[in-house]
Amino acid sequence: MKPPLLLSRLFCKLILIIFLSLLVVQHTYAQSLSFRAPILESGSPLQVGAQYRFANVMNRVDALVTITNLVNGAAVINMDTHATEGYDASFQPLIYTPAGSATSYALFTISFVSQGSYTPASISEFATTVLDVDGNATLKEFSEISFAGNNPLAEYITPNSRITVATEAHGYSVRNADITERPGIDTSAANLSSLFCVKAFNVENLTVKLGAITTASAGENRVYSMYMKSFLYNNAAADYVTLPVKLVAFSAVLSSNKVDIKWTTASEINTKHFIVEKSNDGISFSNLEIISAKGTATDKSHYNVADIINNTTKIIYYRLRSVDNNGKSELSDIRIIRTDKEFEKGTTVVIYPNPVSNELRVTIPAIWQNKKVIYEIVDINGITAKRVQSNSSSQTENINVTNLASGVYILRTSTMGLVEQQRIIKR
Repeated sequence: MKPPLLLSRLFCKLILIIFLSLLVVQHTYAQSLSFRAPILESGSPLQVGAQYRFANVMNRVDALVTITNLVNGAAVINMDTHATEGYDASFQPLIYTPAGSATSYALFTISFVSQGSYTPASISEFATTVLDVDGNATLKEFSEISFAGNNPLAEYITPNSRITVATEAHGYSVRNADITERPGIDTSAANLSSLFCVKAFNVENLTVKLGAITTASAGENRVYSMYMKSFLYNNAAADYVTLPVKLVAFSAVLSSNKVDIKWTTASEINTKHFIVEKSNDGISFSNLEIISAKGTATDKSHYNVADIINNTTKIIYYRLRSVDNNGKSELSDIRIIRTDKEFEKGTTVVIYPNPVSNELRVTIPAIWQNKKVIYEIVDINGITAKRVQSNSSSQTENINVTNLASGVYILRTSTMGLVEQQRIIKR
């Protein structure tokens, strides 16, 4: 009887090992959440109590983000700054830090709900990485992430001279610890000790504090970036992590019966290929072409694809998918091409829709395309409410105006000393 019993025990151990290995695979946190284009659901824009909906952060799940509190003079200037810097899938608000000796912050509550509803939804394996926690001699950025009824995990480089980490009730806080100010939101540098990752299971909501401890004599606007995904540190001694390809330009330009699609990366890490995707309705995309990537590169790389078209479809949508060696992918913003003859031959800037609620589309003349173009939205007092710069402008650029107050504005579009202005109405 002993041999069969031994085999039975071995078989049970084998089943247990397989089960545990499946758990490890499940907890790789491969699923990322995409926070883009928030829509104000209720309350006054950018004030305490304002609630924004980030639609489709993952399949059939929305995120409701509420400004719960503003402490010691902090103010939310913009709920979504990815159009001008940082990583476009992150939760990335612009927060004002006042002058003086104080700790100021904005407190947000993030709740997950079923798409288009208020029914709570649960993220089985949630991860967020706070990008680029920096500061200077008089200002130290900090972030605190907490989960009610949950026991999160934290990952970061240790030992670390750039950040200090503390355990909070149901969460963690991270604070800048050096005086090195790094411009923008750095998602490509080899040395990223200022990253901090928090993971948790079965998350329906979380609270986030984003602010600064300052002795500065003047107030500052600071961008905070939370990329809703984890990163795997190569080993315990490593001082870097694997991050998405850094895309610095992606444009689509109409020339006769051809669309020239170009993109530039500032760096690549384990990138396998790029897929140019095309759509006639902006919803269903198909593969236009697959282009091999450089793989790993620390300098700029340039790519281009040509799409021969006919004029039966008046609007064409393009986007770029970056795929790494592990099969993970990231999507760019969408570029729009109008094939209407009046747009192709036009010599003036055309805007639509007008009045506008969420996305303003700006079509520029052919001679402006592929050049540095600045788009400024100015209110009736002459104050710039939004500014977007494209170093290689597409034929049609999208400008998110969701967070602008209702009223009359002027869109000022300029390049090479040429300036055009149009009156727009924000609903």
